[in-house]
Amino acid sequence: MNLIAQEFQPIAAIATTPTAANLLQPICQTLGATLWIPESCQKIVNLPLNTQVYTESLKNYLNYFAKLYSAII
Repeated sequence: MNLIAQEFQPIAAIATTPTAANLLQPICQTLGATLWIPESCQKIVNLPLNTQVYTESLKNYLNYFAKLYSAII
């Protein structure tokens, strides 16, 4: 991971399941990245401050994320 972090800095991660959200939370906290989770995971996952919830399908949000972060997803 150290080599990857030297090439780019992740600023956000997208989790689609509670398991993925739980795995990505500590990574996002360490990197200071925003964790995006679907509305269906909102009550299942303990939300840290750097978590955002997307309410529509991920397909609909991908374009939004690309514009929001001016980044490759």
